[in-house]
Amino acid sequence: MKKLSEQNINELLTAAKAALDENVGLTSVFIKFADKYGRAKGGVRNLYYSLIKKAQTDGTLTEKYPALSHLKANRGRAFTAAEQEELFEKIRSGVKKGKSARKTIRELSRGDEKTALRYQNKYRNMLKQRGMTKTRVYFDDAEYKAVKKAIDNLFERVIRSSDRQNRLLQEENRALKERIKALSPNENTLDIKNFFAERNEDKFDKRTK
Repeated sequence: MKKLSEQNINELLTAAKAALDENVGLTSVFIKFADKYGRAKGGVRNLYYSLIKKAQTDGTLTEKYPALSHLKANRGRAFTAAEQEELFEKIRSGVKKGKSARKTIRELSRGDEKTALRYQNKYRNMLKQRGMTKTRVYFDDAEYKAVKKAIDNLFERVIRSSDRQNRLLQEENRALKERIKALSPNENTLDIKNFFAERNEDKFDKRTK
């Protein structure tokens, strides 16, 4: 595998600094870099933390890679399987109650930004692992039935309202037809155009006499 150049490494470290400044997880940086240069995500991550560790005792590295002076190796203890599930369920519970995932995570981390970022990254990874997306909403059976019932009721109200409006329009149309028929000079025909034309001619004749 081709060795990474100094320019490549600077690119990685600069992207990592930008991500941290924007409170974005480093995982996405590692994945993007790995895909671009044909590396394994784990290898890119190990390189990143290795450089940060070496920079603590080797000042020449920060001269070669300026972004290193702004980065720290804040690697938290790995989540256990039970902790992952507990975190995931707590965040999903908050989302189901109408909160955003971000707000729920902020509450769980009690305002600690580093902890919040760690929770956020873990949550996103678990969503991907389960084939879920951040924008989708998931319901359990009880929630699904409640939402379905609400939608069905709304649909029924719309239909009833539409039927009522149609009946009113039909009645109005029927009344207008009856009114027009009453105005017609001939009950057997409905020549409204001639009827009003004759009325206009009569008025004109009266004015000219």
